[in-house]
Amino acid sequence: MITPSQIRNIAAILDVHEDDFVSEAKTLRDLAQQVEDLQKERDVLLEIIAFAFEWIDAVPENTLLPPMPGFDRDWANDMI
Repeated sequence: MITPSQIRNIAAILDVHEDDFVSEAKTLRDLAQQVEDLQKERDVLLEIIAFAFEWIDAVPENTLLPPMPGFDRDWANDMI
């Protein structure tokens, strides 16, 4: 997977030819920022999921809780 810093490096290369690739370099820098923003959001979501799993795992086995429709723990673990 390409990283935001790699995207910025490509943009810097395009900056060398700034007359020809100004908009492309800006687009790549914008893309790098969007990737960083998505990575931060992903990290927050993973933390929330980890806390939810921690809570679920802390509930004693003999505690009766309503089923969680549509929740598949194996699938969730695979996605993480």
